[in-house]
Amino acid sequence: MKQRDPFGRTGPVVAYWQAGKPGNKAFRDKGDPGPNIANLANLRTARMRARDAVRNIPLASRAVDLDVTNIVGTGIVPRFDDRSLASLWQQFEDECDASGIYDIYGLQEAGVRAWRETGECFIRIRYRRPTDGLAVPVQLELLEADMVPLQNFPVLSNGNRIIQGIEFNGIGQRVAYWMHKQHPGENYGLTISQNDLVRVPADRVIHIFEPLRPGQVRGFPPLATVLQRLQQKNDYDEATLERQKLASSFTAIFTRPEPGEDGSDPITGEPIDSREMSDIAPGSAYTLLPGEGVEFPNLPSLGGEYEGFSRVNGRDIAAGFGLPYELLTGDFQGLSDRTARVLINEYRRRVEQHQWHRVIRQMMRPIKSAWVASARLIGAVGDSTPDTLRWVPPAWPYFHPVQDVQALKLEVQAGFRSQSDVIHSRGNDPDQVRKERAAEQADDRKAGIHSATTTPDPEAGR
Repeated sequence: MKQRDPFGRTGPVVAYWQAGKPGNKAFRDKGDPGPNIANLANLRTARMRARDAVRNIPLASRAVDLDVTNIVGTGIVPRFDDRSLASLWQQFEDECDASGIYDIYGLQEAGVRAWRETGECFIRIRYRRPTDGLAVPVQLELLEADMVPLQNFPVLSNGNRIIQGIEFNGIGQRVAYWMHKQHPGENYGLTISQNDLVRVPADRVIHIFEPLRPGQVRGFPPLATVLQRLQQKNDYDEATLERQKLASSFTAIFTRPEPGEDGSDPITGEPIDSREMSDIAPGSAYTLLPGEGVEFPNLPSLGGEYEGFSRVNGRDIAAGFGLPYELLTGDFQGLSDRTARVLINEYRRRVEQHQWHRVIRQMMRPIKSAWVASARLIGAVGDSTPDTLRWVPPAWPYFHPVQDVQALKLEVQAGFRSQSDVIHSRGNDPDQVRKERAAEQADDRKAGIHSATTTPDPEAGR
């Protein structure tokens, strides 16, 4: 193949990028499918293997737990500007789950766990009757990814297309989700057709997933990039354990003279087979017959290769899932305090990204909108009541409590932050903190107690 240079001369095509050089054996070219075709072929198998890894491989379970704990913690809380809405939300927190198992923050945890394990999950908004006894007649049903099939169906009569169970209109908007009536894993072996599915409008479904490519409609398990590594490390660990168990079974090897033709000991004349050796117990001493000996085998040790392999493989697994190796494995050997801060701060930025892009944007904002609309519909909230709020994720623990508090204090004194912002960053409600402080100061003055937090009573000197 030839190309023309700026002067009109022709010559062979030059591969200026090694990554684009044809026939480069360093790469495994698998074609370049679109974002949904790439998922369609392997998503169900990858999801199954990810669940199996979480069930059976400790590092996989730890990886998911670590993300869930840090992303959700005790819950990402809305702080409403209007106190009546805040009070109504507190009732909804306990009534929100259609199954009656979770409160709203337990639902956050379960949803994030399903997303980090299998790549996605769905929440179906269930509107209830005003007579159902709920403060606001709406509840939430958490659904696994399997509830929406991966098949593509023929174009509908109105021109809409169903791509991997999600219906799109002519301009690419999601208009509906096609869902199983029950979990397909409880109906194993049955063929699914479009008639076995329920069409749920898109404004009643919340889809939590992380699109890695523009146009991607379904989520892929985050564990997929490290599943093979996890399985290989698990197999290596089990093989090493079996080798050590087998080696430890041999404590000592007794040797005897070669038996004579009649099977007797050539020295003592006793039948060899009738003299059995007993188990060796700690602190025991044994008398050997003439001609017998004992050898202690040189048992294989793990040496440095096992630890080295585990660390290298563990780092690859941690990097693939987006976790610090030290947090994933608990191996803090040789880690300094400053290096730990760098690692934790980097991980925190990633966690905050998931908190705001996944939990708040994809999950909690649609829930809040549906809840407010239902509350206005039944008159529990006035149409003019503002529904503005602030989402407050759980506070991060201090690295160095004294230094961190001093830094926050200096920020407030310099005018870089407000006290309310600092209180919010600690996961607390500024209004509640002020009420508690005022009550404590009043009690201290009444009891004649003076402390650093007690302010003088302006009426005391009059």
